[in-house]
Amino acid sequence: MFRGIVSGRRVNQLELPVLGVGETMLVELTMLEVTADELARAGFPVDNPIFAGINARENVDQVANCLSLQNHIEGIRKNIQTRNSEIVDLRNQPGGFQNQTVQRLIIKMNNDNARDNDLLPTLDAQFEILQCDRVPRDEQERPEARPTDLVAESFQRSHILVVGEGSPSGFIPNYQLTGSNLYMEKSETLELAILEPTDGFHIISGSYGAIEYPSVISPGSEYIIRYNNTVDDFDPSGESIEFVLETTRKLRIDSHTADLTTSIEKNGTIASTTLNLPNTQTGYFKLNIPEIGESKNGDSPLQYGLHFFHIHSNFVGIGTLDAYLPVYVVPSGEYNLVGYSLASEPDLRIDLADYVPNTPELFIISKSNGVTTFIESQEINIPVAVISVSDNLGPINLYEIILDADFITSYSDGKMYILANSATDTFSISNLKIFNFNINDFNIIDSIDKTKTYQNKLGFPINVDIMLDINTIDISVLDEFEQPFIDGQIVIQKANEEFTSDLLDIPRLKLPDGNYKITHIVEDEIKSEQDISISSSGLIQFN
Repeated sequence: MFRGIVSGRRVNQLELPVLGVGETMLVELTMLEVTADELARAGFPVDNPIFAGINARENVDQVANCLSLQNHIEGIRKNIQTRNSEIVDLRNQPGGFQNQTVQRLIIKMNNDNARDNDLLPTLDAQFEILQCDRVPRDEQERPEARPTDLVAESFQRSHILVVGEGSPSGFIPNYQLTGSNLYMEKSETLELAILEPTDGFHIISGSYGAIEYPSVISPGSEYIIRYNNTVDDFDPSGESIEFVLETTRKLRIDSHTADLTTSIEKNGTIASTTLNLPNTQTGYFKLNIPEIGESKNGDSPLQYGLHFFHIHSNFVGIGTLDAYLPVYVVPSGEYNLVGYSLASEPDLRIDLADYVPNTPELFIISKSNGVTTFIESQEINIPVAVISVSDNLGPINLYEIILDADFITSYSDGKMYILANSATDTFSISNLKIFNFNINDFNIIDSIDKTKTYQNKLGFPINVDIMLDINTIDISVLDEFEQPFIDGQIVIQKANEEFTSDLLDIPRLKLPDGNYKITHIVEDEIKSEQDISISSSGLIQFN
């Protein structure tokens, strides 16, 4: 541990050892604020030149230079004296004049003395030019000249965490599917993000209108925020919204007094701007993003990886606004942030109901004590498929799809989700049932581009809609008073296919063309039945 007192100076640079891969080092800096009287009470001699600058800070650097120069000169003179003594001893050794090794050593020491003697006049001249006063070495080194038992009026302590570089991860994605959620497992030291190449904007809206912002930024760039007021009778002129770019790494500030200890933990701030809302419907605002390792009037440096834009306002017109918008920092490129995970989380989650990856890139960041140690990216092909079923009236939720391949599948909110083994896998729909009845004719179209169609041989990733030309059937059963019957069950049969439902809960049916038998059963007793041929949509009513 190095300990020293530097009065009235600012330390601009610290020389620290270079750390290896994965290593960390904690450096603690303590700054004391003391007076000359407190130094004297602690045992520092007032006339000691070491502390001559305590009340005259402009002399501190000269005092330090003088002491360094004095010690250098004295060290050279001591080395000359030591060599002279060793030369005498070597010459007095028996047979020394005939020993070539001894003679070579004597010659070397004489040459070293000649070099130092030539240097001394220059150093002595510098000592005179600086008007230095010689301080006896014993006075510099005696115990009372060392700082002990200082009682400082105040102090500040700072911890510097030095983190070595991380090593490339060699990350291989491993997926799990649950409902509509796709999970990508990871270790707790990695931070993952899925980005889609695009120049799109994310939108947040409220009573104040809409704010559009890029979800991915690059160091040293200009960040554009768009404001759009589409709310009727809302004039935001004179009101504002605060935008603060914050890091996910926490800052802790401790304050100690005789009576109170206060500890505050907050997100580090990197840059900020105030959006003074215009009285027109649209506006554009700019925020300069600093370079990596720097900030713009903040207290934390910009790093690669996940950050948040904290937007806040409390004006009457805007209302209470306090939201955190995720943004991701990458070296370069235009992307849209699709999903992310913090380093502390066990996996990255993507809701396939909202987004099906098309051409994503996986960004991998290693974190050590909240510090980014490396960033890398790789293109990935996520082997997922999403299938929905519809007709001309809208989505159909009650269906069963059987594939010709053994993949992991799940259902959620009327959609089927498929997870394959790799993006090179393919599959076909070998059987489709609607309300438990086989469907032989269907079309497969793209869920986004409705003009795009597919054959029944599909790959990954894909998001498709199965379109049906099918009959929509409503069933009503009346009693002898021509009132709706609500008790019992309805059984619908077509050859060896069958669908059963409680009469009270029977849905609007989707049935293919064909001949059916519809039976109304109450407590295992057949109340009525009807044979009917269905080839169009309509209401079937019987008693």
